Amino acid sequence: MPARLILIGFCLLLGACAAPWQRDDGRFGPWPGEGVEFRGQGPLSAFPPVTGEELLQPIEGARYSRRQIIRIDEGDVLADPMTIDELMQYALNHHPLLRVYQQDIEIAKARRVGAGVRPNPDVVFDSDHNVDDDTFDFGLRLDIRILTAGKIWHREQVAAAGVTRARLALNRDTKLLLSRIGGAAVDVLYYKQLAQLYQRLGQLTTKAAAWQKIRVDNKDDRALDGFVLQADAAEIKQERLKALRRLKAAQMILARAIGVADPRPVEVEGRLVEEWLPDISLEAVLNEVRFTGPELAAQHAAIEECRAREGLEYANAIPDMEIGPRFSRRFTGRQGSEGMRIRIPWAVSDRNQGPILESEAARLRAEAMLDAVNLETLGSVAVAYAELAPLRTQLEDYTKNVKPLLDQTEQDVHKAIDNKTVVPSDLNAPIRRLVRLRLDHLQARYRYAQLHMRLVAAAPSAITARREAGGSE
Repeated sequence: MPARLILIGFCLLLGACAAPWQRDDGRFGPWPGEGVEFRGQGPLSAFPPVTGEELLQPIEGARYSRRQIIRIDEGDVLADPMTIDELMQYALNHHPLLRVYQQDIEIAKARRVGAGVRPNPDVVFDSDHNVDDDTFDFGLRLDIRILTAGKIWHREQVAAAGVTRARLALNRDTKLLLSRIGGAAVDVLYYKQLAQLYQRLGQLTTKAAAWQKIRVDNKDDRALDGFVLQADAAEIKQERLKALRRLKAAQMILARAIGVADPRPVEVEGRLVEEWLPDISLEAVLNEVRFTGPELAAQHAAIEECRAREGLEYANAIPDMEIGPRFSRRFTGRQGSEGMRIRIPWAVSDRNQGPILESEAARLRAEAMLDAVNLETLGSVAVAYAELAPLRTQLEDYTKNVKPLLDQTEQDVHKAIDNKTVVPSDLNAPIRRLVRLRLDHLQARYRYAQLHMRLVAAAPSAITARREAGGSE
């Protein structure tokens, strides 16, 4: 009898340890972030451990909680022009994709809850009726599965790595979303200034064409000369209408980019950026991208998750064991028996070879993808950096040498038309060159604004520190 009690008590204790425990909120399993810490090796070791209540915090600037989306009534904030910073903040508060990305983290946390839960024990009841002597046998068996090779720890490592990957993927996707918003805002500013420039140049060409028409009507000039200036004026008007059409489309694209549920045009405050980036080395920019870029960090997290999963598959190759007491008794007599059952699978042919090879291939693929992401990310930043310096030189030369000449030429053309001191056909070439140079300059400013935003998004800390330090090498 004592031996029986000891055996049954030992098995029940194992069953209690294997069963999930109930929390004080009525649910089962560990609290999210409780007792599990991702101890990965490699580049992610510089990141803080994924543990505790910090997992439950939303990203900075976002207006949603862990379980409920908080929509703040900001009124019709889109009625007035918004700066680029205000547009990005609006997207952080309202864009549905950010809520999708946040729920990816919640999914990873839910998997983490289940990772530490041990399998339930099985209680088996057996009954047998012997028809020859009309006797009944009753049996009771408790089967408890004992996980070997640290499978629970490996599962927790995989789940914790999945939470880290989801969080860094959120940072990566948020940066991508904000970059698209910045690009869409720059497009709106460009088309707005392009329409304004065409309106200004159209006034000049229309004025010259009207004077030319008077001279043609008075037989002072040929009709062909009048057609050239009138065609130029009509062409500039068409280009202005085209710019206005593209402006409306760009405003709607921007509204979609920031997450406006009710589509409407969005006005952008300001003009194309005229602030120069500080003098900063390419290596300083690339170093920040390497060590803090969300694209590379997310891929490093994917590699760590693959490594953790590979370790789990190696652990799954070790068979688990089942243990439990057995008791049987015959109803019509005092005969009975008790014992213990231990089951250990014999891994003769199936040693989990397929999942092990698959997890290893997935890890190698993730490492190769890291090289591809590194090549694409650093390459695009380097291209933008290489183009930015010559473009700045071009813009500075225009401001210093070309712009004064164009301003003076435009004033001279207006005076010549008002005073009628020149033949209108002689103004055709200067006006065309004036239009071309003005448009080329606006195109250069548009390109500089795009590159400026790309580099600021890639290395904000290095550029800010350089600007505060004075911007000199």
